[in-house]
Amino acid sequence: MSVWLLRFAAIATIVLLLSALACGQSTATETITRPTVSSPDGEYRQLRATGDGSLWRLAAGADGKGASLRFSPEVGGTWDWSSRATVEIGIRNAGTLPLTVRASITNADANDLTGNCQTAATVMPGQKEVLNVRIVPTPQAPDYEIFRPFFKYFTHLNVRDNTVDPTKINALTVWIDSPAAGDAIEVSSPQLSGTGRKGSVPFFPFVDSYGQYVHADWPGKIYSDADFALRRVEEEKDRANWPGPKNWNKYGGWANGPQLEATGFFRVAKHEGKWWLVDPEGKLFWSHGPTGAGFGPDLTPVTDRENWFADLPAKDDPRGKFYSPGAKILYQYYRDRDYTGYQFSLANAEIKYGADATDQLKRVTAERLRSWGFNSMGAWSANAQMQHGRTAYATVIHYSAPGLSSHMPDVFNPEWETNLRARMQQERETTAKDPWNIGYFVDNERKWGRFPRFIGVSIQALEAKPEVVAKSVFIEDLKSKYQTIQKLNENWGTQHASWDAMLQSTEKIVYEHGKKTNLDQDLGDFGMKFGQKYFSTCRNLVKEVAPNHMYMGARLHGHIDPTLIEVQTQFCDVISYNMYDVTPARRMGQYEQIDFPFMITEWGIDNDPRQSPFRASKAEVSIGTQIPRREAIERFTRDSIVHPKIVGIHFFQYRDQPLSGRSDGEALLRGFVNATDTPNFELIQVNRNFAYELYEKRAQAK
Repeated sequence: MSVWLLRFAAIATIVLLLSALACGQSTATETITRPTVSSPDGEYRQLRATGDGSLWRLAAGADGKGASLRFSPEVGGTWDWSSRATVEIGIRNAGTLPLTVRASITNADANDLTGNCQTAATVMPGQKEVLNVRIVPTPQAPDYEIFRPFFKYFTHLNVRDNTVDPTKINALTVWIDSPAAGDAIEVSSPQLSGTGRKGSVPFFPFVDSYGQYVHADWPGKIYSDADFALRRVEEEKDRANWPGPKNWNKYGGWANGPQLEATGFFRVAKHEGKWWLVDPEGKLFWSHGPTGAGFGPDLTPVTDRENWFADLPAKDDPRGKFYSPGAKILYQYYRDRDYTGYQFSLANAEIKYGADATDQLKRVTAERLRSWGFNSMGAWSANAQMQHGRTAYATVIHYSAPGLSSHMPDVFNPEWETNLRARMQQERETTAKDPWNIGYFVDNERKWGRFPRFIGVSIQALEAKPEVVAKSVFIEDLKSKYQTIQKLNENWGTQHASWDAMLQSTEKIVYEHGKKTNLDQDLGDFGMKFGQKYFSTCRNLVKEVAPNHMYMGARLHGHIDPTLIEVQTQFCDVISYNMYDVTPARRMGQYEQIDFPFMITEWGIDNDPRQSPFRASKAEVSIGTQIPRREAIERFTRDSIVHPKIVGIHFFQYRDQPLSGRSDGEALLRGFVNATDTPNFELIQVNRNFAYELYEKRAQAK
């Protein structure tokens, strides 16, 4: 693709939805009088000056570096815009290429997003647009301790990002994003419009009627029911312009690539030194997509925090049907409580698509994924979406069974195998016959531990309750080896009074690897016995029901010793691993000697600082612009595509979690679609830039 096309595509897509939003303002406007105008990094000149406004021409420098126009009050002064809601800036593209034009208003101490309100728009050659920068006042900042019981990952709050003190505006800046030589715009005098909010602004309620953050503005934010129809039209135009990579077949495999054996189902193969998936038509396939794709509920608790929410519907309102009861969960405030929650995503979908939202979204989601450069859906995608027959997917198998601990099943209890077999049988008439199904994960993020030879599992067995079958099996193995408890104590350095006392003990084990050779050996022997039984049984049960599909492991997480990986290579078709690293290179480097395909089944980026005030650490209190998030996607995707053992990556996740959090305390806004079903086009274009040439990039990598 040419440089011009890449640039046009990026601009057109990134900001397709970044049009100026109707602000519900009065028609009266006020021209900003006698501003000081400068251009620190571009070339500008005044075209005309009239009593009711002026016109300036801003052009990129000859080297294409920088092009901004700054409006500021008299030296040492500030503007008080607290009586107004919006700044309007007229823009005309005076160049020959499409442009992204951005505008911001700032306080004197602005730093990235802090003390800064921004907007942006696409402007075609010769076209005129109006940029509307909403004046969002900084609200009062509550103590974060109010929120601590409800959120799992956050520790701080920042109310100054994406807001300003409207009484102390020190600059209005308009600039061309990523300018090139020859780019130019004409800028009309800024106008103030609408009615602002004077005085102190309370923080609560901070969640609006659509589930969005009240105290910020961003391109594509929904302000009224009418906005949903506009978003649909704009997005349909975008998908028409970007129908998907031309070199993909119907499954998303490399249509123009090598032809391998076609089995009618997905499989794995090594081709010219790299591991690949192979699609049902025999084409090389690299699995790229989000987890949780499709349409589904995102219940956020309302009970005991009703003051967080603005304009929640009454129970007897038509939108009251989106209330649901919630039961006790494992984490945070609602761990031992019943509660009532609200499902903003379902309510918004009905406004946007009507009563048949589920059917509409099946089509829209499939088109989105292909358009955005995704050929797969990861774990926990909606069943209706998986059965739609337009996007490859991976199936995750969860089941109930007796536990060795809360994080590990008791594989020596016969009920474990019985329950897992029954669960797999449920797939016999659906996913087990479906060529779109890539394969099966069994379980997710079990606690395997960081020690070699599954020693962590053995420690869990020793700490388990006496009725746990695995614990009895382990102790019987030790009896056979040592005969007496005294002999065991001598070799382990323990003081068990009897074998039965050892069985009854649930005392936590303090373990240091490498301190006692016999202890390490015994723990590792049982760990290997446990691991081999687990993975061999999982494989057998998957293949019993779905012989044509791959068994793709247990979705590992955290530090996993290479010996644990080596065991899995005996039974898995693909190793599945959730890697939340800056790049997969460091962790994959641990397995350099293991020649086997890996799929990264979860990875992600930081919380969106534009749509949430919550931060995970003090260092992220002012996280800056969207640039770090874009760079993170670029880096991880690029490094994964070229890695010879990685056969796919699944981004966590398709949709933002609720701003106010799920019942378990997760509230991560890092998806490709937010609660109002509005796509994040900045992230989407970054993905397209890699995915549309995915196969060529991987094949050419050395």
